[in-house]
Amino acid sequence: MSHINPFSRLPRQHPSFTRRAARAAASCVIVALGACSVGSSVEPGPSLTPAAIAVSGGAQTGAAGNTLPIPVIVRVTDPSGMPVSFATVSFAPVASSGAVNVPTLLTDTTGSAGVLWTLGTAPGVDSLTVTVTGLPAITVTATVTPGAPDTITIVTGDAQSAPAGTALSTPLAIRIADKFGNAVANANVSWSSDANGAFSSAGAVTDAGGRAQAIYTLGATAGLQHVTVVVSTAAGAILTVFSETGT
Repeated sequence: MSHINPFSRLPRQHPSFTRRAARAAASCVIVALGACSVGSSVEPGPSLTPAAIAVSGGAQTGAAGNTLPIPVIVRVTDPSGMPVSFATVSFAPVASSGAVNVPTLLTDTTGSAGVLWTLGTAPGVDSLTVTVTGLPAITVTATVTPGAPDTITIVTGDAQSAPAGTALSTPLAIRIADKFGNAVANANVSWSSDANGAFSSAGAVTDAGGRAQAIYTLGATAGLQHVTVVVSTAAGAILTVFSETGT
């Protein structure tokens, strides 16, 4: 018995017919795509002209010479409030107001650009000018405070002599400063003696000028006596020593 392929009786498609069909199908797709935009309105893209600047990260407080914890971020928008990408933003600290990590940036797709601001070394108010071409400059400010205690300096009272067991005529006075020499207020100071002398106050707090003092009464034994002044900081203790003589 012979077997007959049931598909053998179907007519073969001529190659030219297949190509004509493919071209026709492609033409239909092109027509269909064109028909999608017929009669519809296309919203214009947002203007790329900077019209406004919004700044965040101002009005912070930081220690002298330190970098503020929050970046200063600028957002640039066009007249319709849409973000403007690739706008040039300049960040310029005024004299003695520290530095930024990058002076000029381009805004990203959200219209934003931000920098880290390291404050100047003197207490007071630092200023940072933000500029976008064609728009009024904006000034950002930050308050600078003294840093942590770093040094203790003897102001008065060293190298005195008096009868043992009596009070010295000049108070022992010290000044505490940060690493830039700025006076540090409200630092806790403790006093101690290796000769069992006495103090008008065993502890003190520095004033606005970074100073603290105590009156020292010499120990009962004649000879050289040392008074140690200590201030504790997060990085460890700092100290200085007075040398006094009981006669």
